[in-house]
Order: sequence, then C-alpha cells, then structure tokens
Amino acid sequence: ETAMDRLSDSDPVSTSIFTRVLLEHLPKPGLSLVDIAKRTQSDVRAIARTARHLQFPDYSDRIEGSLILVPPIEIIPSVSSDLPRPPPHIDAMGVRIQYASAGIEILEFSPDGNKLISSKVNSNRITIWNLQNGRVDKSLENGKETNWAVAFSSDSKRLASGGNDQVATIWDLTTPRALSTIVLGYIPKEFRLTNDGRFLLTYKDDSTEIDLWDISLGRRVRSFNGKFGLIKSIAVSPDNLYVLAGYTDRKVRMWNLRSNKVERVFAGHRAMIVSVAFSADGATIISASDDNTARIWDAKTAQVLHTLGKPHRTPIRDGNLTTAFFSKNGEIGVHVIYGGW
Repeated sequence: ETAMDRLSDSDPVSTSIFTRVLLEHLPKPGLSLVDIAKRTQSDVRAIARTARHLQFPDYSDRIEGSLILVPPIEIIPSVSSDLPRPPPHIDAMGVRIQYASAGIEILEFSPDGNKLISSKVNSNRITIWNLQNGRVDKSLENGKETNWAVAFSSDSKRLASGGNDQVATIWDLTTPRALSTIVLGYIPKEFRLTNDGRFLLTYKDDSTEIDLWDISLGRRVRSFNGKFGLIKSIAVSPDNLYVLAGYTDRKVRMWNLRSNKVERVFAGHRAMIVSVAFSADGATIISASDDNTARIWDAKTAQVLHTLGKPHRTPIRDGNLTTAFFSKNGEIGVHVIYGGW
C-alpha cells in the first residue's frame, strides 16, 4: 500500500489524502479520537478509490474505557454479489455502552433482539444489557472462573454459560437463577441450545468432536466425530433434528442428531469455515469463510443458491468476514471487520 499525495495532476489541494481528511474531522465537536480515526479510515479509502488507488490507513487500540455496540453492518434484503461496505459514521448505527474496564471476551445478542450478554476477560460475571436503553438489566455470577461460551434459548428466557471451571450452567433469566449444571470435563468453545430447550451442544477448542448433553439428566448422550478437521462453528436446525458444523477443511456438514451420521456436505469454500447458521424455516443455511465469502445453500440439496463477496484463499486486508446469519424476518446479514493488519 502506498500513501497518495494527490488525486491527479490537476488536484488543487496540496496536502495528502490522509492529511486533508484528518484535518477535516479534527475540529468537529463531540468526536472521540476513535471516532476520528475510524471516519478517517473510511473516507480516505473512498476518496482514493475515485482515482483507482487502494489506501486504507492502519488503526488499532485496546478499546479501554468504553465499548461501541454496532448492529450488523447491513441486512441485505436482496442478495448482492458484493460485501456491504462499512458505514461512514458508526455512532449513528450503534448503542454506546460505557464499560468500566477493558477486555471483552463474550458478546452475544438474544434471539428477540432486546438483550446483549457480555463478559470480561478473567471475570466470572455475566452482564445482561437492555438494548432499548443501554443499561444493565441483570448480572449473573458463574462460579469463580472466566466465561468462554454462552447461548440463549430460542425464546430468550434461558441462557447456558460455561468457562474455565469446565461446567455448563443453565440460567432462568426471568428470575434470574441457576436451574441446573452439567460437568463437561473441558473448557467449552461454543454452546448451542436446541429449540425445545432439552439439549445442549458443545465442543472444545481445537476439537473434531461435538457433544450432545441432556440438560435434565446432566450427562452426555451422544458425540459426533468424523475427524474431518477442527470445528469452528455449529448451529442447530429449527426442528431440532440436525446440527450444522463448519470445519477447517473448508466444508460444512449436516449431522443427523438421531442417527449420528452426516447427511449432507456443503463444499465450495476456498478456506476454513468461520460461521454457520440455519434460516428460521430450516430450508436454507448460510456459511461464512476465511475466503471472504458468505454462501447461501439449499439445506436439502446442498446446492449453492447465492454467493456474497469475491473468494480469496486467505483473509484479505480490505475486510474480513467473521459472521453470517439470518435475521428474524428471514433477511441475510453479515458482519465484516475492517481495518489494517
């Protein structure tokens, strides 16, 4: 990447692209340094593109003292071939929640869209935020260890949490109180609850195996291990019959929870899978990959219906797709992280 001094030989402005954009934002009232940096990144990139030049200033921080919560960058009503671009002003899109200290380990939105779960590094406390007013609704303390995985029930009334103590706790969020615990025997990477609330699906980091736990019995009843690659993401079908798993071997597999067999394989990504999800009716699935694409598939035929983004074999500097999902009304959404490396 080369910094651009002028857009053309006839450009009347003598300062560089970066400098002129930065000077424009500095005097604006009410902007933090983070706001200025992010707006400068976006504007420099857009201006440089008008001259067919790639420029995207690096920026990094540890986000100490406050956290900006941004909804999905774009919910796509009709599938597009291009990834959504970052918004010019993230303040207008987000709920700002003040945090006392740095180090956020977990962020998870509830299915009804009204709550957000957060937990800090080296903390046993789970904070439940009300997204209507940005205030703390409830706090839960999960033993004495750091939390690593959480999952909401489909009605947003229950929560599963677990961490370094290698125990999963099922919470009633209406009370709130702990309903039951399951001794896992390992630190969980991700949780998923079945929609009927009877079972919990888990896996650990760097694992090829998914475990199915009966919540009422408090024990593991089944495991799914095809040794295809490491698991990076899982999702449960709305009818509770299947679990999707995204693997490092670049494929998504659909396991039958009853037969313990792989029923369908979704192949086509050029890099490992980072996120998978079912649509509300279970007819389609979506997968996000480190090849910087999201693909929408027919759940029965395993055929690709649409592809978002342009594939790359490795993550690219321009923006990394981290999560793909379906919204409550069936629209498609993606999260993209933008920034320098």
